[in-house]
Amino acid sequence: MNIFEHQIPLEKVKFNEPLKNHTFIKIGGNADILIHPTTIDEITKIVEIANLHQLPLTVIGKGSNVIIKDGGIRGVTISLSHFNQIKVSEDSMIAQSGVDIIDVSRLALEHSLTGLEFACGIPGSTGAHFT
Repeated sequence: MNIFEHQIPLEKVKFNEPLKNHTFIKIGGNADILIHPTTIDEITKIVEIANLHQLPLTVIGKGSNVIIKDGGIRGVTISLSHFNQIKVSEDSMIAQSGVDIIDVSRLALEHSLTGLEFACGIPGSTGAHFT
């Protein structure tokens, strides 16, 4: 039974999904349920449904700074890798959690925003407000 049916598009929900396909070092067991939401509304629905069914909830980014145990992750795993928008204003940036930190640091440089120079070679994603 798919408890997310009619709430989250089917193509975004994977059952018994090998997490080695979603991590930088390509190891680890399966997620009972892996969901790749693309909107805040979908995240809200996922959290509500997981809470209603008392399922454990784990949130990951692009999988570069995690090591998944061979036994995998029980319950629901949310991957924020599809949250990859960056908004730049005159003196700040807002980067969603699925944006590669190297892309954020490069864009900061292009817009003369300082403070992320150290991040230009770090693999991984970020979600933050930089000013």
